[in-house]
Amino acid sequence: MTQKTRANLTTEITTLIADAPAANISAADVRTVLNNSKDSNLNILTDTSDDLTEGSSKLLLSPTERSKTAREWHAQIFTTGVNYTPNITTALTHGFTAPGGDKDFVTVEFEGVPQSQNSWSVAGAVITFTSAIPVGVDFVQINVLA
Repeated sequence: MTQKTRANLTTEITTLIADAPAANISAADVRTVLNNSKDSNLNILTDTSDDLTEGSSKLLLSPTERSKTAREWHAQIFTTGVNYTPNITTALTHGFTAPGGDKDFVTVEFEGVPQSQNSWSVAGAVITFTSAIPVGVDFVQINVLA
């Protein structure tokens, strides 16, 4: 059997995860790939976890990458005069909640212009701006990966 490098394994496991619905991926699938590698540098071949988000998979995917598996972007457009009042409104509520309140799961745009993560915060489904939405912004689009 050919020995695989950590990079080869990461690619193979990432592909495995991307090609199957999250419910069909098990830690056993990950362990099978690792055990077949015979790579003594991994030091995780005895992992017996049944949860994909534990054990060996932690070495291959960051927490953000793991939590983005099997999620979709949900866009919501808010319009001036209907959903907010310029120069007054400082918060909007999206129909979806950002997992763990993590800004990496949210994007905010004023008329298609991405807003810096420093200009807003997220708590559940509520996006709060550091200052009111400015006059002249006719629509705000908030995208949540949920």
